[in-house]
Amino acid sequence: MMQHPYYTRVWLLNRYIEGPLAPHLKPFASFIEQRGYPYESGQRYVREVARLNRWAADRGISAEDFNEGIVQKYLRFRFKGVASKVKRGPYNCLIEYLRQVGVIQAPTNQQSPLHQCLGHYQDHLMHNQGLQKETIRRLVRVAHCFLFSRLGDSTLELSKICAQDIVQHLLDRSRRCCPSALGLETSALRSFLRFLQFRGDVSACLVQSVPTVPHWRQKSVPGFLKPEETSKLIKHCNTQSPKGQRDLAILLLLIRLGLRAIEVCRLTLDDIDWQGGYLTVRGKNGKYDRLPLLVDVGQAIAAYLRHSRPRCSTRHVFVRSVAPFEAFSSSSAVCHVVRCALAQASLNPARKGSHLLRHSLATQMLQQGASLVDIGQILRHQRTDTTAIYAKVAMRQLRPIARPWPSGGIS
Repeated sequence: MMQHPYYTRVWLLNRYIEGPLAPHLKPFASFIEQRGYPYESGQRYVREVARLNRWAADRGISAEDFNEGIVQKYLRFRFKGVASKVKRGPYNCLIEYLRQVGVIQAPTNQQSPLHQCLGHYQDHLMHNQGLQKETIRRLVRVAHCFLFSRLGDSTLELSKICAQDIVQHLLDRSRRCCPSALGLETSALRSFLRFLQFRGDVSACLVQSVPTVPHWRQKSVPGFLKPEETSKLIKHCNTQSPKGQRDLAILLLLIRLGLRAIEVCRLTLDDIDWQGGYLTVRGKNGKYDRLPLLVDVGQAIAAYLRHSRPRCSTRHVFVRSVAPFEAFSSSSAVCHVVRCALAQASLNPARKGSHLLRHSLATQMLQQGASLVDIGQILRHQRTDTTAIYAKVAMRQLRPIARPWPSGGIS
């Protein structure tokens, strides 16, 4: 008899021996245990599924009939008018398990025309252009926002898209985006319209109607933290908790090596050469770089791997701190770590993303006498003008060449 991971008392198990899901309760419990759910959560998940099982048995519902619609009917029955507020973790895990073992099939041919179009666009970006997942996700998100705002979700008449739709959409977005973000949106929109043009859905002149957003790259000064502020950020990490040890390792990778958020997400156990003392980083455009594994960075990663990283199947170094224990889904998880660390350290810079720490490393190197060429190599910039923005924060080097204020100003 298979040992139940969450219930050992026989009289409790006997309550679950009838119903369409009865043969699956123990395998389901093992399924969620393997995903790292703690004892209390696992008991709750099994208990909720057991209640669903009894409800289904009373109504003659088989295991093969289960889907999101059946779950919704059960929630409406059990929770009356508050079904929309119920946490659906147990039921989502059940559906995922039933699909994984082949009891039920994933829904097919139920996509709206909008999502079918976006699916074709995603395949085009992946297979024809070979773009990275993060880039594809951003481009598809912009395309979805544009189509949904102009055409809706029910019918998708792409031939009706006109230049006025494009201009109006960008005007609406300009109220919520900074110029640099809006510039990325216009580039993404051109990419999507070129795809539609390639398929023959829109005319060639439509791509030319996307306006250019005026944005001067060198007009702003990069935000950064002072050395004492980065030290404060590190000291406020609670290394007594598993999450704190993970966050410390992430912060040190950003502060000491200037990694991008997505590079931290992509880091795997195989990318660390402990004997050689280096990291292999997968950067932009699929480029691989080898960086030195600094002592404090290596110690923080080793402490996390030994004492705090949960057991899981993924080879990614950093995983979620709560079940299911999986790799970060996107770079926004790393940005969230930085924002939380800034709040804990009572630091309130204008920009709070992970790039703040990358800028801080470059600024500190410049103030310590490093050249822009050296900084560009450390940050792995592909263009020299990308590194040139840091010349603006080199106050000590700029002071000798600054011209004096002219005398005899306007009275």
